[in-house]
Amino acid sequence: METSLRKSVWRDRDFRLFWSGQSIAQVGGQVSQFALPLIVLQLGAGSAAVGFLRAAALLPQLVLSLPAGRLADRSRCRPLMIVSDVIRFAVTFALLVAASLHLLGFWQLLAAVLVIGSCTVLYDICYQSTLPSLVSRDQLASANFALEASRSFATLAGPAAAGFLIGFLPIWAVLCADAVAFAVSAVTLISLRKKESAPIPHTATQGSKGMLAGMRQVWHSPILRPMMLFVSSRNLFAGIFATYVLVFQVEELGFSMTRAAIVEIVGNAGFLLGVVAGSWLARRLRTGPLLCGGALVSALGMTVISLADGPPALPLMIAGLVAYGVGVASNNLQSMTLRLSITPAEVLGRVNGALRVANVGSLPVGAMLGGILTASLGLRTTMIIAAAGGLATTAVLVFSHVARIGRTLPPVEPIWAAADRAPATAAKERSA
Repeated sequence: METSLRKSVWRDRDFRLFWSGQSIAQVGGQVSQFALPLIVLQLGAGSAAVGFLRAAALLPQLVLSLPAGRLADRSRCRPLMIVSDVIRFAVTFALLVAASLHLLGFWQLLAAVLVIGSCTVLYDICYQSTLPSLVSRDQLASANFALEASRSFATLAGPAAAGFLIGFLPIWAVLCADAVAFAVSAVTLISLRKKESAPIPHTATQGSKGMLAGMRQVWHSPILRPMMLFVSSRNLFAGIFATYVLVFQVEELGFSMTRAAIVEIVGNAGFLLGVVAGSWLARRLRTGPLLCGGALVSALGMTVISLADGPPALPLMIAGLVAYGVGVASNNLQSMTLRLSITPAEVLGRVNGALRVANVGSLPVGAMLGGILTASLGLRTTMIIAAAGGLATTAVLVFSHVARIGRTLPPVEPIWAAADRAPATAAKERSA
């Protein structure tokens, strides 16, 4: 059955166009993500400026995710995605022109990252909300597998492509890959033939009540709430882990920068392996245990890394990073399919925005907490605490309704926000 579903997805011209555009955009994004810190250093802004740049890229996700989710529910998503691509292309092209004329400075780069990051928030939320309009509900798993596989592949291909391009081009010229990716993404979206359904008018409530409908939907859902609590708490410890895993290899294990970079690239293969394994396992196991298993595998990967020492340190680091990637990618794949399956289309954009705020918000907190722990307890103890925290967070899923979900996807949930409106209106909407 899965094979026929996957074939039907690939026979769909619109999905092939959508997948192609997103795959190219993912690789371009990874190239620029690799190159931007190097551009900052080349501008002479110093290593501290790299942190400011990362904060500028993260800030729009915290501030704009809720209003972007509301906008996605009130409008057709594809036009918003096209506008986001056009603005990001224009800003990236302006950076290229400024750099070629030797007029690019750090503050210009910072402003550009803020604008691009703001457009990316809107684009990503619309991207997550538009898939159900392209494929049927029983094809979501196959479509998600294809998109997650290309995103995982981009984590390998992007840095490799960036390293190749930097070998014979100025560092700033690597941003051409991002500009091309934005242009290709816009063209593929414009070329889609399948019409996107109009938003349902009654969900376009005014003010913060409408904006917070996604938060209410998540909180009242017996499935989405534990998933949100798990990812938010996991990301707190993942923020510590991701910030210091490279430093841990160099300072604690004595790896050279070159060896540490190679370990990171090889370890990233775990994300692609996790998507492939997650799709294969989804056809054989129940969704709930698979989600819990992915969470446990990623936490065990962190544990292996935190305990790596002596001659076996290199294989343990690689094994730990691969396990971490496998667990995270598999968990993300099942979570996305589940979320798209049970969330009403009327609030999907706001649910995506609410989950993005909850998930991203704990990452900088984890990074700051990691700095405090490292200064007072040392690198290894900090990594052990991060691993222990990752293991503890799996209990959020294991002891929730999520763990009992079978191979059949649950039905679409009601709009929980309807309970806050007038009883007659809510009853009318439920019967519609």
